[in-house]
Amino acid sequence: MIIVDKGFIPGYYSIAVKSIQSLEPLIKKFINLGLPAGGEGYFLGVVVNKERYEDIYGEIINYLGLE
Repeated sequence: MIIVDKGFIPGYYSIAVKSIQSLEPLIKKFINLGLPAGGEGYFLGVVVNKERYEDIYGEIINYLGLE
């Protein structure tokens, strides 16, 4: 499940992901990219600006194998 909130912070999107597969590698990757990201195990939360949204959303979709 992926939830995107495009109105919480002006100019930024909040993305929440709940999955049956571990999201730890994705959490670490986003943190290493300098994004405000967190979560544990099967939950991920990340906040991105509008300009990076498509790239980060694409990374999530690709990681989950939903392409």
